[in-house]
Amino acid sequence: MIVQQSYRGQQGCGTTPPPPLAYRVPDAARAAGVSESSIVRAIRSGSLVSAKRGGCRVILHADLVAWLQAGREEVTGS
Repeated sequence: MIVQQSYRGQQGCGTTPPPPLAYRVPDAARAAGVSESSIVRAIRSGSLVSAKRGGCRVILHADLVAWLQAGREEVTGS
């Protein structure tokens, strides 16, 4: 399940809906192009922030992006 922000764009205007507000673990993995176990390991290690809401673990879009960028900096040395 991907939690969507409300979007009132007009169809056919070339507008792109905003990214999801939050992801469940399988959706975060799919969006990031990594395995679910990679997401779970990152959550357990504390490098990826998540929260429990309504019995589901969710990852905010901004936290997923920050985690991906941090991993990129490790690889490139930036």
